Amino acid sequence: MDSFSVSRIERLLLNKAVSFWLSPKGREAVKHIFEDKESFRAYVEAVDELGIWLRLPPKRGGPTRNIDSLLLLKWDYLATAQVSAEPGAAEEVKDEVVH
Repeated sequence: MDSFSVSRIERLLLNKAVSFWLSPKGREAVKHIFEDKESFRAYVEAVDELGIWLRLPPKRGGPTRNIDSLLLLKWDYLATAQVSAEPGAAEEVKDEVVH
């Protein structure tokens, strides 16, 4: 992805809770992380030429993630995304996303 597009996407998604829908390639690549879900909600930490860096909170009741971690969602793995335009919405759900 070119730097102009990355910059525009970054302004839209950075530091927000975003709903993501995975491409078929993405569902296959991260099925163990999102339990084969087609969509999920996550907090966007960074956006770069590789993709979108997501903050994943510890997984409740699961041994696989016991601390916050970052996940790179490559551009090829993304089908679409939805972000709220409501001020402050990201902070309210930051700790409640991707369980």
